[in-house]
Amino acid sequence: IGSTSPYDNRSLAEYILDNQSGVITETNQSANDADGGYWLNPNNGIADAWVTIDLGKGYVIDFIELFNTHNAQYFDRGTGDFRILASNSVTQGNLTGNISTLLDSTLLAEAGAQAGPLTAQSFSVTDTNVFRYLQFRADSVAVGGKACCGTNVYGLNEIRVSAVPEPTTLAIFGLALIGLASRRFKKS
Repeated sequence: IGSTSPYDNRSLAEYILDNQSGVITETNQSANDADGGYWLNPNNGIADAWVTIDLGKGYVIDFIELFNTHNAQYFDRGTGDFRILASNSVTQGNLTGNISTLLDSTLLAEAGAQAGPLTAQSFSVTDTNVFRYLQFRADSVAVGGKACCGTNVYGLNEIRVSAVPEPTTLAIFGLALIGLASRRFKKS
């Protein structure tokens, strides 16, 4: 739903969360390709670059998998230190209200072959509160090759979130199943 300025039209924040599964690579940089788009902070971009994601409704987050980037063949724009913040309100892409820090950690630099799969780096979340919005904030650069292009050249290929719906949603679903079962027994 929002981010700092993207590097160019191939590197838009919208393509980070795309509901895909399986292997993630950077061989195709077309923004319309599910495994080709990724986010890069511009050359000499702002420090503390971010991407905010709307999960659509509240979830309890179990774990998060991050796929760092190496900017195709250049290996120069990964994220090192990062934070993932969470909230239930947002204004113009920025989290508002009660903001929690779900993760404060470090990604390893991606240095695989350009056509090879990127490595999933998994992080468990211990906060059991319900959140709708997640914000990935890059704090340092990690590169598998030679750094380039100025400061704050962070990047990220994909975020995968493993979550369960908020308890009230589960309770409503459970009541609906009980209701369906009781209707079925009454007809017999």
